[in-house]
Amino acid sequence: MFAGFLLLTAARLLADHASAVGRSDLTVGRGALLVLIGLITGILAGLLGVGGGIVMVPAMIVLFGIPAVVAKGTSLAVIVPTAVMGTWRNRTKHNTDLQTAAVVGVAGIVSAFAASQVSVGLSETTSNVLFAILLTAVAVRMLLQLRSTRRPPPAADPADAAEATAG
Repeated sequence: MFAGFLLLTAARLLADHASAVGRSDLTVGRGALLVLIGLITGILAGLLGVGGGIVMVPAMIVLFGIPAVVAKGTSLAVIVPTAVMGTWRNRTKHNTDLQTAAVVGVAGIVSAFAASQVSVGLSETTSNVLFAILLTAVAVRMLLQLRSTRRPPPAADPADAAEATAG
């Protein structure tokens, strides 16, 4: 179902650019829905092994009509407290390698800065197309993984079964 949601969101990003209305006032109901999206994002990211942005960005675009660029930026801002909490929890369980984390973190900072410089120059249409491609790739990967885990075992060859009972 989640892969289908991703494919529908990708199609909407490719087809519908007029519905993004931007940021509106934060009401109690809207805030409650955003909290719900945060909870669902965390649960699905944990259960499905996908980044939270794969859940959060489509939800903000589809459910709230938030422009894709604002949804992506919001998703990036959410990474900071999530990463801090995840690191703290894993560190208390001795599940971290700080030297590797430092190397990967520095590389991530440098590449994020470079990519943000590129993204500023992209049109919204190009950005939406690229994000739609990402969503499609994630959905296809999930469907292929599902298919490979649900394959029935190969049928036994009757000749092999006869040899096993005879021998």
